[in-house]
Amino acid sequence: MAAQTSKCILLMDEDAETLEKLQGVLRREGFRVLVAADGDAGLRLARREEPDLIILDLLLAGVDGIQVCLQLREDETTCRIPILLHTALAIPDRGPDGQFALASDQPVISVDAYMPKPTDLRRMIEIVWAVVEPDRPFPGQAGEVVLIIDNNSEQRSRVGQALSHYGYHVVTARDVNTGLRVTQATQPDLILINDELPGSRTIPTHARHTYREPAIITMVSQEEEMSTALLEDVDDYLPQPVKSWQAILSVKSALEKLRARRLNRELTNQLRQTNLRLLETRQALQGQNKELHVTNERLRALHIAKQTLASMIVHDLRTPLTAVMGALALLEMEPSLELSERQKGTMDGALAAGQQMVRLIDALLDLQQLEEGQLPLSLEPVDPNGVVEASLEQLTPMLKVQEIRGRADLQDNLPTLWVDWVVIQRVIENLLDNAIKFTPPGGEITLGSRLEDDHVVLSVQDNGSGIPEDQKQIMTDEFGRMSFEDAYETALVQPGFGLGLAFCKLATDAMKGRIWVNSELGRGSTFSVAFPSRTEPVHEE
Repeated sequence: MAAQTSKCILLMDEDAETLEKLQGVLRREGFRVLVAADGDAGLRLARREEPDLIILDLLLAGVDGIQVCLQLREDETTCRIPILLHTALAIPDRGPDGQFALASDQPVISVDAYMPKPTDLRRMIEIVWAVVEPDRPFPGQAGEVVLIIDNNSEQRSRVGQALSHYGYHVVTARDVNTGLRVTQATQPDLILINDELPGSRTIPTHARHTYREPAIITMVSQEEEMSTALLEDVDDYLPQPVKSWQAILSVKSALEKLRARRLNRELTNQLRQTNLRLLETRQALQGQNKELHVTNERLRALHIAKQTLASMIVHDLRTPLTAVMGALALLEMEPSLELSERQKGTMDGALAAGQQMVRLIDALLDLQQLEEGQLPLSLEPVDPNGVVEASLEQLTPMLKVQEIRGRADLQDNLPTLWVDWVVIQRVIENLLDNAIKFTPPGGEITLGSRLEDDHVVLSVQDNGSGIPEDQKQIMTDEFGRMSFEDAYETALVQPGFGLGLAFCKLATDAMKGRIWVNSELGRGSTFSVAFPSRTEPVHEE
């Protein structure tokens, strides 16, 4: 084991086998090693420990390796820590600025070194020392380890020298027992073994049970043994005497197969881990969906209970209100009752307020029917000016109480509309009632009618304070996208947008019309409804 060093290395990799292998070899080199299996934990360790080197895989749970790299470079504490990118993903060549652009849709990351998976331990150690101590000489060889087990010393030496010159790290053994010990100590990537040695078949079995599967090449001496060798679990065979060029080609081919197997195993493990995370995410989503379903059922039950309660309250309000309105009407018609002008004004105000409450109660009841699409409509030819005049007459008492002038500006000879007389009159009355609320005493409200293209437009214009921009946008949006249920909910909670306007929106939609508002702060508002002019009703299929 190498002498202990003060250098610290942080490993970020979710593959347990890779972490264990790198941790062991780096500790044998004397490094202090920290381990993180996900990006969040790795970032915390990097900021707290400030290691001398970070070995980073891109495929990490939580914060992925790309984001880890970006956050490390942005943090003043970690921006100068060298990063060795160690991944099975295909990485393009480093750009002229020393950075990697993984893909066109991925951010550019800056790392100090890159090494592909599967892991070449000797090459890894060489790179690690080169990064943390650039001036320290590395005595080993960077190539893969080839173990030659052969009792033919001349052949062993000749083939070993040829492979060394080609860049491989060659170790040799002259018998099986020595080969077993060397295998245990060096864990070679490839074993080249003379098949004639006693016990030669134990070497592959021992190697494959001791560490990751190595490549195996057997050297056979008889032609008839070649077909038997091909049936064995080996990567290749070489006829003896072995020629150096044959050994180089065979070793190169076997090691390429070995790298492919290791890469496949690495990617399979990563795919398995990804599938496990996806399964866990799916199970979590299924649990959340069940909770949402239960919550939705509770909300639906609460909504039904709320509607039932609102309906009960509205019906209970109508009875005493009808009695109050009847009593006021009787008092007003009593000939023996002499009222002063002030008392008569009070009586008119009470009746007007009562009528307003009746309209609100009717709106609540009809809103519930509109929500369910069950409000019956009796379509008939209607004179639009007649509707406007009747609505103005109906709310004249309220206009007098509030000291507001009401007038009609009607275009003559308008075509008839196929609408429900009662419903459209309530629409205009609700718009007029809303205008009264926002018009100060002494103000004026104008009810108008006009023909635009093939539509008749009825409008209610006031000279009140107008609608602020934020509320105007809310009201415009609600008019544009409101559903039956949304209108009812919004009418209950949205300031400045009452039950009457909610009813107007839904009733207009039901009669194939549209509604909108124009307003200028400080100069009043104009609510308009438009219906197509027809000589007969449209029958829906």
